[in-house]
Amino acid sequence: MGWRRSLISATASGSILALCFPKPDLYWLSWVSLVPAMTLAADLRVSVKKAALSGFIMGLVFYTSLLYWLFPFVSYGFAIVLTGLILGISYLSLYTSLFMVASRWMRDRIKGIWWALFASALWTGLEFVRSLGTFGFPWGVLGYSQYRNIYILQLASLFSVYSISFLLAFVNGLIAEGIRERRRLPYVIAAASVGFALAYGFSSIKPIESAEHIRVSIIQGNIDQNQKWDLRYRSQILNTFLRLTRISALARPDLIVWPETAVPGYFRYDPWLRGAIMDIASETGAFILVGADDVEYSGGERKFFNSAFLVSPKGEVLGKYDKIHLVPFGEYVPYKSIFSFVEKIVVGEGDFSGGDSYTVFSMGKGRFGTIICYEAIFPWLVRGFVEKGAQFIVNITNDAWFGRTSAPYQHAAMSVLRAVENRVPLVRCANTGVSMFVDPYGRIYKKTGIFEERVITWDLPIVKCRSFYMKVKEGFPIFCIALSIFGAVIRLKGSARR
Repeated sequence: MGWRRSLISATASGSILALCFPKPDLYWLSWVSLVPAMTLAADLRVSVKKAALSGFIMGLVFYTSLLYWLFPFVSYGFAIVLTGLILGISYLSLYTSLFMVASRWMRDRIKGIWWALFASALWTGLEFVRSLGTFGFPWGVLGYSQYRNIYILQLASLFSVYSISFLLAFVNGLIAEGIRERRRLPYVIAAASVGFALAYGFSSIKPIESAEHIRVSIIQGNIDQNQKWDLRYRSQILNTFLRLTRISALARPDLIVWPETAVPGYFRYDPWLRGAIMDIASETGAFILVGADDVEYSGGERKFFNSAFLVSPKGEVLGKYDKIHLVPFGEYVPYKSIFSFVEKIVVGEGDFSGGDSYTVFSMGKGRFGTIICYEAIFPWLVRGFVEKGAQFIVNITNDAWFGRTSAPYQHAAMSVLRAVENRVPLVRCANTGVSMFVDPYGRIYKKTGIFEERVITWDLPIVKCRSFYMKVKEGFPIFCIALSIFGAVIRLKGSARR
C-alpha cells in the first residue's frame, strides 16, 4: 500500500474522531471513526514504519481539531505556550501511533475476530494509560462521545467510560475485519455486541423512585474573565451573585450552588466578602456552596488553594474542600527544577497546592462531594467521594477561559459519565455555562447555554443504589492492558515457531 493511501486513511480517522465530540457532536460517527485506521492496520502490506507515521498523523489531526481551543492561550506567552501546545499534541499523538504499530504487528499472527478483540483492548488500555500521572489527560476518550446515547451510556455503570470505548473500538475493528476479509461473521458479531449493550441499557434504566429529594439551585453568574480578577469589579461581581441568589430563593431551594472562584478574594480572610455571603445564607434559609480561593499560613510560608466552602442557613461555615487534582501549568508548575522557565497560565498569586482529603459535606437532607473544574474528567477521583458516602456530586467550574469554543461543551459532556458510573445525581454549576443537572442514568435536565446569566432549580433525587463500577473500580481498563499484553505474547510465540 502506498504512502498516499495510508495518509488518507489516517487523516480520515483523525477527522471523523474529532467530529464525534462536542461540537459538532456527531456521536453516531464513533461507530465507524476508527474503520479507516484499523483497515490500514489490518493490511499486511503496510509496513510498521507506515503504521507508525499514519498513527501519528491520525493523532495530530484528531487532537489538533479537538483541542483547537487551547491555541488562544499562546497570548499568555507566545513562544513558550505555543511550543508547549505543539509538544503536548505530539505527545498525545504518540498513543495513536503506538496503537497503529502494535495493531499492525499483532496482525502478522492474530487474525479475524481475535485481532479485533486485542486491538480494541489495546485502544482502551492506551486511553487509560494517558489519563494517569501528573500529566494525565483523558480528553478525547472515545467513550465520552456517547454521552447523549442514553442506552449505550449505561455500560459505564458496569466498567466506567472505558467499557464504552472498548465497545466502540471493537465494533470498528470488526467492521474493518469484515472489509478486509469480505466475511459476514464480523458484522454479525458487531451487531450482536451493540444489541447486547442496548439490551442492558434498556433493562437498567428504571423510573427513579425516591422518597427523598433535595431542591438545588444553580447560579450561573456569567462573569467576564477579563473582569473576574480585576479588583475594580469586586462589588459588581458579588452583587450579581447576591441578586441571582435572591431570585433562586423564590423556589425555596435546600442548596444554592455558586461556581468555581465565584468572587475574587479570600473568603475566610475578607470580612466584607464573608459577611455578605453569611447574610445571604441566613436571608434565604438555604445552604450555599461557594467556590473561592483560600490561603493557609504555616511556618512562615503561604499555601494557596482552589476551594469550595459550605455555608449553613445560620451563616456558619460548615467546612471546605480543597481541589485535589490541579491543572499542570494552569494552577501550578510541576517539576519546577525542570520547568522553572514556565509561568502559570491561570491568573492568581503563586502556585496552588493540592488538597489531600475527599471532603463530603453534610446538609441534613443529604451528603455530597464537590469536584472542581478539571477534576470531573477523572473517574477514580469522583468515585472516591461516593465511596466516602456522597449521595450526589456537585461540579463547580469556570470555563470562561475558553470563550465560545467547543471546550465548555466537551467538558460538560465528560461530567455526565461520572453520574452514570457511580449511579448518583450530578449538579454542574459553571460561571459562564454549561450548567445542568444530571440524573443517575445520565439524563440531562435544565441545561443552560454559554455566556448567559441564569438561575435553574431542580429537585435532585436521593437514591441508594450503587453501581458495579463501584466494586470493580479501574479493573476493566487494567484488564484491557493485560489482554493487550496477552495478545503480544501470542504474537511473539507465533514468531518463535517460524
